[in-house]
Amino acid sequence: MKKSALILLCFVCFFLIACTHNGDKSQNSLNVHNGAEPPFIDPGLCFEVTCSHIAINLFEGLVTLDSKTHDIIPAIATKWAVSDNKKEYTFYLRQDAKWSDGKPVTANDFYYAIKRNLSPALASQSAYLLYHIQNAKLYNEGKILDFNQVGVKVGDDYTLVITLNEPVAYFTKLLMLPIYFPLRKDVADQSVSNGPFVMTEWKLNDVIRTKKNPFYYGKDKIKIDGVNFYHVEMDKTAEAMYRAGKLHAIYQLPIGEDSLWRGKPDYVVEKLYGTYYYSLNTTHPPLNNVKVRQALILSLDRDKLTKHVVQSETIPLNSFVPDDSHYHPPAVYMYDVSKAKKLLAEAGYPDGKNFRKVTLKYNTKENHRKIAEAVQEMWKENLNIHVALENEEGNVFINTRVLGDFDMARNGWIADYLDPYSFLELAVTGATHNYSKWSSKSYDQLIEKSKIEIDDDVRYKLYADAEKILLKDAPVIPIYVNTMVRLVNPKVKNFPNNPLYYHVYKDVGFF
Repeated sequence: MKKSALILLCFVCFFLIACTHNGDKSQNSLNVHNGAEPPFIDPGLCFEVTCSHIAINLFEGLVTLDSKTHDIIPAIATKWAVSDNKKEYTFYLRQDAKWSDGKPVTANDFYYAIKRNLSPALASQSAYLLYHIQNAKLYNEGKILDFNQVGVKVGDDYTLVITLNEPVAYFTKLLMLPIYFPLRKDVADQSVSNGPFVMTEWKLNDVIRTKKNPFYYGKDKIKIDGVNFYHVEMDKTAEAMYRAGKLHAIYQLPIGEDSLWRGKPDYVVEKLYGTYYYSLNTTHPPLNNVKVRQALILSLDRDKLTKHVVQSETIPLNSFVPDDSHYHPPAVYMYDVSKAKKLLAEAGYPDGKNFRKVTLKYNTKENHRKIAEAVQEMWKENLNIHVALENEEGNVFINTRVLGDFDMARNGWIADYLDPYSFLELAVTGATHNYSKWSSKSYDQLIEKSKIEIDDDVRYKLYADAEKILLKDAPVIPIYVNTMVRLVNPKVKNFPNNPLYYHVYKDVGFF
């Protein structure tokens, strides 16, 4: 058994054994739908939404996201200073921050967390988010064995210094992510946290219960007793629980149900800085042929798909990065069946002849199934090719993508921070989440240049040039901008709504 697997097993087992089984069933607790069961709640291992959603409520980093402005604001760090060369950050920690067992949060806890999360033995899929730190990538790859060579230093108990390889315009935005959260060395695998809430129970395939952290520095401002995260894969089941009063908020309305709720006070639309897309395994024939991949993109009517299949508020997407107020991505492929048929014929499959049956895999969820069926029908009608559909349970599907055991796979990405780089780094050669196994030297060079470019205008031009390469080579099929159409009980006030789905519930209350 790998050491990382053993750590994970110990982490989960501790919660199952040590957490109370009474939970906090107070009427003043917030009950939220959190999708599928997360494989773990470990800030160093979180790389998908259901884990991160809980981790950001149990832990707190140097900075956090302002719930109203969506700006980066101080959290455990009260302030920081940046050197003239923009590479060295000195963080000054608040001295009233405590862990849920009453011990102080110190700079050593951040130092230990970064060292542990970069450890090759842990094999964290989020370790790449630390790579801007000096020598972090080399340490994570085992090319440097001495962590003293990594750009993380402790000045004193309340001073942390982080040195970067090169200036990074968005570095402080990264610090709100779970991979940067502190961990105590003596209890790193235990239920001790430093955020607004602390876990009290993990009931598998049901609920994770939390209560207000009695030692949190801002505890007096927290109006609820805790948050209960219910894990239900089927949106229809979650909607039924909401109707029955068992949930205050659901993650996503089932497809086709939005018209029943639109106009009611419960109805909430959250436009995310995220992309719903399909990954194409570029190592599997015939998907290793760029003309085949281009034909698949061109033959999808995204306008029809979003209007008649997905929620009505959803925006079709012809780029990988969603449009925002600063970056306007290129749109390379529009709906064009004639061109799609021509490309497929040029690839050696005229009118779909001799095109082998490929399989599109998706994780178990009614919405994903309906979208996949609509896409399947479009490819059959427009290209005369048959694509089989196969669904898998959430955690199995995560491994399927990591292992590359698919022809096509449903995918989705909500940016970790408000910058296009959070999307474009996914397609770099060898990147953790480059499930398509695609590689382009020109693309990699442009992304590498963008990493160290401070001027936003120049950086966005590099992004656009790189995205054109990505879209033309078509290892991914963008479908729509991720939009959450959810239900929130009108009695809940200050429920978070932001483009990063960064839902910290410490400001929530009840009317």
